[in-house]
Amino acid sequence: MGLQSRIFVTREGCDVPETAIDLVRRLGRQLAVHYKSGQLAGYETVAITELGDFENEEIDRELVESVTCGQLPAIYVNLTFELDSQRPDDVEIGSLLPGAELVEVFTEPKLTD
Repeated sequence: MGLQSRIFVTREGCDVPETAIDLVRRLGRQLAVHYKSGQLAGYETVAITELGDFENEEIDRELVESVTCGQLPAIYVNLTFELDSQRPDDVEIGSLLPGAELVEVFTEPKLTD
C-alpha cells in the first residue's frame, strides 16, 4: 500500500489562539467524516499557538513559517491518502477542507502522470 502525505498551513481566520483551536476542532470534525467514508487514509490537525508546539507536535517549523513568516497562531493539517485507491486532485482536496484557506506546503511522494 502506497501512501501520500499532503501538508497544509494557514493563519487565515485564527488571529488569536482560541479561534485557531476552534478552527482546528471544526476541521477535525469535517475530516473525521471523510476518514470514516474512506476518502482519507489518515489526517492530523493542529493549532500551533506557541513555539513549543513545533517540538511537542513534531511539526517542521520551516514548512509552517514558509506561509506564516513566523507569526502565530497557525493551523497545520496533514492529510494522508492511500494511493492504491485514492489519487486526489486539487478540487477533491478543496472539497475536504471547505472554507479553510490552506496553503499546500509539502507533498510526498509527488506523483507524475
